[in-house]
Amino acid sequence: MNEDFWAAFPVIADFDCVAMKLEIQARIHDETKDMSPHEVLAYFERRALDAAKLRESGQANLLLMREEPENYSQP
Repeated sequence: MNEDFWAAFPVIADFDCVAMKLEIQARIHDETKDMSPHEVLAYFERRALDAAKLRESGQANLLLMREEPENYSQP
């Protein structure tokens, strides 16, 4: 990966990636904690299909699918 690649990903000041990851994991845990293994698999398949539909419809792209911190603004 070169500088041109990384130029597409601007630095976000005061962004805590680990905290965001832990928050997302906690939310997924809360949503799936009472599910059977088959229900958990269906949950992730459904979420993946929803994301694919958004990308195909042009309503979202991979970079915008992530959650944005409040202080993030694209140039």
